[in-house]
Amino acid sequence: MESAETLTAMRYHDGWMSPSRALAYAFGLLVGAASCKSARSVGETSAPASSRPSVGSARNKCSPHCEGFRAFTKICNVPYPLLELSGLAVSRTHTDILFAHNDSGDVARFFAFDSEGHEHGEFAVENAEADDWEDIGTGPCGDGSACIFIGDIGDNKYRRQRGSTATPGYVIYAIREPALDPKGGKTNAHAEKLGFIYPDGPHNSETLLVDSRTGDLFLVTKTRSGQSAVYQYPMPQPS
Repeated sequence: MESAETLTAMRYHDGWMSPSRALAYAFGLLVGAASCKSARSVGETSAPASSRPSVGSARNKCSPHCEGFRAFTKICNVPYPLLELSGLAVSRTHTDILFAHNDSGDVARFFAFDSEGHEHGEFAVENAEADDWEDIGTGPCGDGSACIFIGDIGDNKYRRQRGSTATPGYVIYAIREPALDPKGGKTNAHAEKLGFIYPDGPHNSETLLVDSRTGDLFLVTKTRSGQSAVYQYPMPQPS
C-alpha cells in the first residue's frame, strides 16, 4: 500500500472536541450542501438563509418547533442489494442520484439509485478492499472534478493502526463519479487509495464528511466512553 498521511486532530483550548461540538461541527459542514440540494431533489425549495439552522442552533437543546427544521418524509425504498446501508451521499454531477454502500461483510462495491428507488448501477471498486466500510461522501477531487469518497474507517476492536505511515491501517477510497446505467447494470470503478494513520493511536470512526468547497476530508470518532474527536485529511490528489 502507498505511504499515508498522518491525520491532524482538531483541538480546542479546552481539549478534545466533545461529542456535542463534534456533531455541531459536522452539522455545519453539511448544512450548506444539504439545504440547497437535497430539498430540491424531492421537489421542495430550500429555506431562506435567515431560517436555516446554524451551527450554534445545533449545539442547543431544541423544541420540536425550532424554526428551520422539518419533519422527515419517506421518498423511496432502497434497492435490494443494500441490505445494511451504511453510507449515503448525493451525486455532484447527476441530478436526483444517490450513492450508497453496505456495512462490513459486503465486497468492495457501491450503488447508484434515484429518489424513487430505481437502480442506476452497481460498481465494483478496483484497487480496493472492504474491511469495514462505514461512510461515503462526495466532493471535489484535487483537479476540480467530482469524486466519491468511501471511508474504510471502522475499527471496533482498535486493531488496525500499525503505527507507520508506510503501512497505514485505515483507507479512504477516492473514485471519480462514474457514468450511470439506467438499467442498473454492473461495471467497475477505479479507486485511488488514501491511506492514513491517527497521530495518537487507533480510533473507530463511522462518520466521513467532505468539505464541498475545499475537498478536505473530516472523520468523527466514535468512543465507548469519554469524548469524541474530529480529524482532518487535507484535500486529496487522486492521480
